[in-house]
Amino acid sequence: MQRRLDALSPILSARRTVETAIYLPRDSEYLCERSTIDTVWNRLWRTLYALNVPTDFIDDTKIAAGKLASYKCVLVPLSPYLSEATAARIADFVQAGGSVILWAGSAVYDYQGHIPTDPPGWGLSGLFGAQTLPKKPVSAQLQLRGDFTSEVIDCDTGMLTHRLELKGAKALLGGGDGHVAISRHQSGKGNALITAIDLGELFERTPEKTRTAIGKAIWDLLELCGVRPRVLCQKQGVEAHLLEKDTSAYLVLINHSGEDQEVNATLHPGRPPSLETAYDVLTLDKIAIKKDGDALEAAIPVLRDSVRIIKVVP
Repeated sequence: MQRRLDALSPILSARRTVETAIYLPRDSEYLCERSTIDTVWNRLWRTLYALNVPTDFIDDTKIAAGKLASYKCVLVPLSPYLSEATAARIADFVQAGGSVILWAGSAVYDYQGHIPTDPPGWGLSGLFGAQTLPKKPVSAQLQLRGDFTSEVIDCDTGMLTHRLELKGAKALLGGGDGHVAISRHQSGKGNALITAIDLGELFERTPEKTRTAIGKAIWDLLELCGVRPRVLCQKQGVEAHLLEKDTSAYLVLINHSGEDQEVNATLHPGRPPSLETAYDVLTLDKIAIKKDGDALEAAIPVLRDSVRIIKVVP
């Protein structure tokens, strides 16, 4: 028993690596229909949580205090009202090497309700190399293909609420009707992306049997923005976290599904892997680990309503 307690003690001070932040659009909550705004960012958070992407929240106050520099990527869900000061700091963040993914329909009003001639406003159309226009596609179904992912995504066009007019940006994801769903513009050292599709809605509305492909596409999109999730694992009802401290890393699996699960996980620890066998710090059972370049792959059984803590890097 003492040996197991000793093995658990370093985990208490281990931490997840958080490289992604979601912008909380507080001004848009006050000035627009709050339930709509809340639905979008809540849906985005649930999607990233399901994909085991560690995420913080950031608002105008934290951005003004320079907290953007703590992250590699910030996602700005639907924010029709975006302050000029916040827009300027987002631009500085991108110029310095950060990445931003902006929902189409953001920064389209100033605080007097005026519509800028070039939305997104405050000069952001230049940063993103694209203009957003509120026009829905005509066809009922799109197959979205993109350079950043090998997956083909079937999507009903009700989720594409804006047309992107490219002015220097490149299409990352587009459909057969010539509509651009996601664009990318390199600005300074960073990337500025606009998405005309709500990524959270796309993930949650996709049938479970094909949701894995959407999740992989979102992982690919984040990696394009400099964020490599430490754990790649999609198993309904199972949380997966990689905690790191000094030279050690621990995979924590929490099974909420009510059923025994076989969890397939790909790990990208901050420290290059050096072993092919890991062990469960609670049961001391050995776990077979396969090395693939700088990644670790494992298939780990997790009993229902249980937790497994696997030490994967010595």
